[in-house]
Amino acid sequence: MRRPLGDTVFLGLTAGVSVGVLALLAVFILELLYGSWISIQTFGVAFIGRSGWDANTSQFGAFPYIYGTLVTSALALMLGVPVSLGAAIFLTELCPGALRDPISFIVELLAAVPSVVYGLWGFFVLAPYMGTTVEPFLQGVVFAHVGWFAPLAVLQPLFSGTPFGATLRRKPAIVIAGRCVASARRLAARPESAIA
Repeated sequence: MRRPLGDTVFLGLTAGVSVGVLALLAVFILELLYGSWISIQTFGVAFIGRSGWDANTSQFGAFPYIYGTLVTSALALMLGVPVSLGAAIFLTELCPGALRDPISFIVELLAAVPSVVYGLWGFFVLAPYMGTTVEPFLQGVVFAHVGWFAPLAVLQPLFSGTPFGATLRRKPAIVIAGRCVASARRLAARPESAIA
């Protein structure tokens, strides 16, 4: 049976767009390689695994930045996904009808706030609080007395060092997690809003 013309055109367009996306990805990769080729020749691929950054001796390494990005993203997902799924399930399945609209409105407001606002709030409000309250607690109470906190000892490197507030690396994870919660809750509760 012959395929209708509209289906054939649609199939051709979607196949073309799919190939275009892959081609665009290849162009991005080639452009990144082209833009970084001088540094790859100068410092080698080992640049990715080194951790020093000394401009005086031209010794550079990207590992701390890569590690920080991966840890921040993992923490954000570990914090954001359970909360967002819990909020979505509560609002769609368990929440009483009288509370559903007000709570949904508040969560929708979280998704409406630009990410830079969450970042500034995290930097100026949350980071100092974490640096003066939460991290000293984790360092002094949880990790100083191993005992029944022994399973948490694997997390000690993440909370080691002097708590400096805004310079600590873990705070972006909490800010990103808040953004994940708002976005994932919105998509889970109203999937049609992802299309619009």
